[in-house]
Amino acid sequence: MTNLPVVVMDNGTGYTKLGFSGNNEPSFVFPTAISTRESPSSTGRPGIPSKPSFLSNNLASKRGIEDLDFYIGDEALAQAKTMALNYPIRHGQINNWDHMERFWEQSIFKYLRCEPEDHYFLMASITVH
Repeated sequence: MTNLPVVVMDNGTGYTKLGFSGNNEPSFVFPTAISTRESPSSTGRPGIPSKPSFLSNNLASKRGIEDLDFYIGDEALAQAKTMALNYPIRHGQINNWDHMERFWEQSIFKYLRCEPEDHYFLMASITVH
């Protein structure tokens, strides 16, 4: 590992806070929401994603994300009229892993613009029961 800062990611039910260790505050704060081109399921369960999980692919090959068929955060909310809007975390627990993995993918590559292989990660989450 290099001496690059640790990525700090706090995915909450409402908002995601994202940045690097050593900073006084997060670099990004945005809604934990994802809009996709999939059609919502009539059963009320999340629809099937139209792309495979990024964790099952070689992460080093993920350079450009301009052609993705989903948006996250404020962009997802803006696309809510034409795309299916989903919240992958409910009551502090991930309820759709496919959407969460896609959310993490875009958080890492689009917002932080870093290679995950080059950083340690601190994933923070607080669940209150």
